[in-house]
Amino acid sequence: IEDVMLNILQNQADSPAFRFAAQWAKVVVLSQTPSPLVLAVRVPTELRGINCLQDFPEKTSMYMDLDALRQQAEDIFATLCTLLVKPPSGVWGVEPLRSLMQCIGSIARQRPACCESALRAFRQLLESPA
Repeated sequence: IEDVMLNILQNQADSPAFRFAAQWAKVVVLSQTPSPLVLAVRVPTELRGINCLQDFPEKTSMYMDLDALRQQAEDIFATLCTLLVKPPSGVWGVEPLRSLMQCIGSIARQRPACCESALRAFRQLLESPA
């Protein structure tokens, strides 16, 4: 799925699937990165679902490399920021640009560790002549 979604983001900006690929990227990044908030939750993870890296059950870490998941999410976010600054076709249309900016902004709001990269990408976008 990751390869298909990244292909849509990188090569099919005019496709109606672009918005869904951006939403997919947002969900992946948010679910595979640690949340800065520590909440005392009464409902177990198995019932409420995975919202961030801390939600993975303890027994999962024996079978999954959580650091690899975090790195994968960081790579996807870096790809989103690079796409924002360097569109594949040279210029973004209104809808794909809006979807991409909403995705990056949402991630940056919920994961402060990503905020600096997002601000850098937005600054480069504003400074670009096109």
